[in-house]
Amino acid sequence: MLFPSVNKQKSWLFFILTILTSLSLYFHFSFQGTLDERGVWIDRSISQVLSPFQSIFRGATEWTSTSTSRISELWTAQEENLSLKARMTEQSLLLQKLGEIERENLRLKSLLKFKDERPIKMRAARVIARDVSLFFRTIDIDLNAADGVQRGMAVVSAEGAVGRILRTSSSGSTVLLVNDVNSRLDGVIQRSRSQVIVGGSVAGDLNLQLLPRRSDVQVGDVVVTAGTGGLFPQGFKIGTMTKVEENVHSVLEEASLEPAVQFGSLEEVFVVLNEP
Repeated sequence: MLFPSVNKQKSWLFFILTILTSLSLYFHFSFQGTLDERGVWIDRSISQVLSPFQSIFRGATEWTSTSTSRISELWTAQEENLSLKARMTEQSLLLQKLGEIERENLRLKSLLKFKDERPIKMRAARVIARDVSLFFRTIDIDLNAADGVQRGMAVVSAEGAVGRILRTSSSGSTVLLVNDVNSRLDGVIQRSRSQVIVGGSVAGDLNLQLLPRRSDVQVGDVVVTAGTGGLFPQGFKIGTMTKVEENVHSVLEEASLEPAVQFGSLEEVFVVLNEP
């Protein structure tokens, strides 16, 4: 049973009363002194008996108070850490944004300088899409016919020749890049002034088309637009010669170029607004 019986309760009560009565008689007959002194002595004795229990209780109280304070401090520290982490994340994002704005400003300044140095009429455009297929290499820009853009107009950047306008629509225009397999472009080798035809390839490289044998071409030669045909103005860089191979069974040679323009990172271009 969870509780003692009534008889056991009576026995314990009788035992406690007997102890208290005996102590009272002992204090009454054994202690010599006034009633006040007797009361002080009894209080002191009870205090000595209860002192260990008071120490234990006081220690438990202090431990509970200290633990509660530490838990509160840990909770506050955790909240402060979360707040600091959030602020650090915000600052990091802000720095990234400012860095991107700074890089864009530098890029736009470079493009503006490039435009000012060219006497031809050009209009800046932003690249808004890219063709990711393996068979067509094109980009879309945010200018259309309403902006004066026409099919066949040349598209350039500060790095060099980009391509030509393939078609226009109400939302923008599509540019056929010079490294597309269907692209052909008149060029000239800066060193020797030899006239060449530059075409694209499936791999996205540039090569010289219909190059006669014993042509004055060397690895490292720079090829620029020839300015003939009324499409590209003269002097825009097309690429740099990386390989020249002779074919003993053909009257033509083969040569490859590395494009001057990094087509994958194009963000802004210029449309040459002369008549195609």
